[in-house]
Amino acid sequence: MLGVMLARKDELRFREFYRYRAFYCGLCGTMGKRCGVVSRLALSYEMTFLAMLLTALYEPETAEEKHRCLVHPIGRQKMLRNSAIDYCADLSAMLSYYDLRDGWEDERRVEQLAGSSLLAGAAEAGGSRWPRQYGAVREYVEKLHEVEQRKDPVLDTAANLTGDLLGELYVWQEDIYSTDLRTLGFGVGKFIYLLD
Repeated sequence: MLGVMLARKDELRFREFYRYRAFYCGLCGTMGKRCGVVSRLALSYEMTFLAMLLTALYEPETAEEKHRCLVHPIGRQKMLRNSAIDYCADLSAMLSYYDLRDGWEDERRVEQLAGSSLLAGAAEAGGSRWPRQYGAVREYVEKLHEVEQRKDPVLDTAANLTGDLLGELYVWQEDIYSTDLRTLGFGVGKFIYLLD
């Protein structure tokens, strides 16, 4: 479901690129700490975008750290840490787990079963922290499976489900931004499904 967004790095100024990369690396590091090293394979530009959006909107206290990692072992990488990034790390684990489970049920590929079993604990931990969002992910997978089973010819049926899901996930907290975030999430989710 995720993995169709790409950052246009060639269009960014240097300072914008370094800030973006600090969010990306911060999300990767946070996923490793909160959800386990394997969850880093679920790192996506979509969740990086959401972390940046929520950080800009809510302005949580953000720490800037530098760490080495497996991908960049030579120099220390700037990583941002805040509660919005924590939230997106949990969402990444939940989405990836259910995406792999759905792939296993549809295609019976062993690597998807293995990957989902490695992410099961992280998905449950994220789900316990965010029960509304976890319920939305589970409900989405069930409804999408039904749409796929009956081979619904209307593309909007599945696209709207994906929009509804991301609309729920974009709402970090129920507050004055909820309606706008749901609307934005719905549009992004529908767009992602249609691209995919």
